Amino acid sequence: MVFKRAKWVKAENCNMPVVIGGMEAVGEIKKVKGDNISEKEIDLIIEAIKKAKPLNHEEWNKKHSKEKNNCRVFQGKSTSGKMYVRVKGTKEGVQKVAEECKNQNYTISDIRQDKKESDVWFFYLEMR
Repeated sequence: MVFKRAKWVKAENCNMPVVIGGMEAVGEIKKVKGDNISEKEIDLIIEAIKKAKPLNHEEWNKKHSKEKNNCRVFQGKSTSGKMYVRVKGTKEGVQKVAEECKNQNYTISDIRQDKKESDVWFFYLEMR
């Protein structure tokens, strides 16, 4: 796994190398001995890289969110590892979503409004 501009990455005992940036990735690739990948696989990888496009976060969120209580709901983890729920909709809608989470044995934080989008709310989850 290659991270660009991420000096905070610290990984130990991984089943794959974790490196910061392209040069470290090249170094890891050079360490590999033998014919581990075929010419056909190399060509497929090259084509996939050529066709790769930047991630469209709005499109990704729509694809991976769920509709609940007339709201778009997305669940994820923060950079510090805390689980969160992000809800696009009304305050009443997010309160219903939070209530559902409580009924599923989660403790939730206070519901907060997003600073950039007035119709987006979020809260953090913890298993009881």
